Amino acid sequence: MMSSRHELLPHKAEDFRKQEYWDKFFNQRGEKAFEWYGEYASLRPGLQALLGLPDDAPVSLLRRLKAKVRVLVVGCGNSALSGDLVADGFGNLLSVDFSRRVIDEMQRKHPTMQWRVMDMTDMRTLEDASFELVMDKGALDALMADDTNEIKEDASEDVK
Repeated sequence: MMSSRHELLPHKAEDFRKQEYWDKFFNQRGEKAFEWYGEYASLRPGLQALLGLPDDAPVSLLRRLKAKVRVLVVGCGNSALSGDLVADGFGNLLSVDFSRRVIDEMQRKHPTMQWRVMDMTDMRTLEDASFELVMDKGALDALMADDTNEIKEDASEDVK
């Protein structure tokens, strides 16, 4: 039986920073995708504008341009975002989360995509400037405000 949303919330805000919390969250939640802040369709226009992709360009051109963009999705969870990005033409994508349980689930669902267990506060194993785009739909909110500058600095090192 799926838990209510209230039962899934941690007792303390610091629990959002614990891998154990997220493993339990995804175990209780099941395999149904969980979208914290909306779906890809609502993000798509702003993302295309950010990347300088014209709305009126032919679909084939947009797909070729998107295929060249190296994308890192941090705190991917079991959101449909990574799959939606690939379906929209972003084929060079790495999705990371520090919940082994959710990464295993996503690898089963999308075996041709790249998934990695990784703590977004320690991304030293990624080559600097190896991504043109880093996407996050809520992972930074799970961290204390004091640490977000350090995390943003680490993520900015991975962006060209």
